[in-house]
Amino acid sequence: MISGARQGRNPARENFFSQARDCERLGSKFYGRFLHVLGEYISDESSIGARILNWPGHPRDDALALRLAGGLHALVRSGAAPELADVFPGGEHEGNEVRYWPAAEAAFVSHTPHLDSYLDSPPQTNEVARSAVLLPGFCEVFRRSGLPLAIFEIGASAGCNLLWERYAYDLSGTSIGPTGSGVVISTAWSGDIPKEPFPTVAARRACDKNPIAADDPEQRDRLLSYLWPDQAARMERLEGALRLVAQSGLSVDRADAADWVEAHFSARPGVATVLYHSIFWQYLPADVRARIEGSILSAGAAATADAPVAWLRMEPDPDGANAALHLDYWPGEVSRKLAAADYHGRWVDLALGR
Repeated sequence: MISGARQGRNPARENFFSQARDCERLGSKFYGRFLHVLGEYISDESSIGARILNWPGHPRDDALALRLAGGLHALVRSGAAPELADVFPGGEHEGNEVRYWPAAEAAFVSHTPHLDSYLDSPPQTNEVARSAVLLPGFCEVFRRSGLPLAIFEIGASAGCNLLWERYAYDLSGTSIGPTGSGVVISTAWSGDIPKEPFPTVAARRACDKNPIAADDPEQRDRLLSYLWPDQAARMERLEGALRLVAQSGLSVDRADAADWVEAHFSARPGVATVLYHSIFWQYLPADVRARIEGSILSAGAAATADAPVAWLRMEPDPDGANAALHLDYWPGEVSRKLAAADYHGRWVDLALGR
């Protein structure tokens, strides 16, 4: 432990430690150390520190450490905090952990309103590589139905995972998908490779409580700030996806997920209607989840062979170590786990879904 670190258990402080471990496990060595140092030193001597240590909700469920990390990364990206940029990847003192806390503490004081705005809402990463995890689910719906898909995403952020069939994929050396798409998702793949051509998407729509407009530079920068600064490939992939979304003219509806599902999700003749989400369910209150499930079950009860309905979701496995891809399909009330996967789509294992 760094000399002078503050002691004492606190749920918010523990979240920084656990999130640091998660970041390192998911490939960000920098955030693995940076967030750990913040967890050791953070105090109530600044209003930002006090707000964090007295967080009224559940720090892990609220992704508290990542809210703050996004705000600090945004300062670095904008050039507003040179001392902080100096210790971030690419800075002169990257890796010098002794400088981490003084740089962060200075930002707490100098950029309080900015950091407060990041603490006000959960992070939106719109991780594009999750399209690789969702892909076998969409292909399974098409295999079962033989119909074009009408896709409805909740918690869609900027809508990047609405365009999954327009991305190219490198699945452990096997290339599939359109050439020259501008976005290539490389994933360690175990199991059968999805067959081409990809399913036709006849209609697509999405909602988010706080949608990101892909053609708005300020909103786009906020979304990019939530990515981890030592993961350049993720940054490049998201920037490419945002360009495609902006070019497509897609927009994400601003709406509560339950209200939106109740209003728009139903069986439709001639298409397979799919409701899907990825690493989103945990952020919903229990009553909202219950309403969405009720709408899905109602749509499933009305499904026919010519108007099937599916619920596809990539969410944490019960043990939390990995994510899992589940599919429910009607008619027939099929329910199965299709795959296990990395939270960021770095690997997909279809065998673990059997």
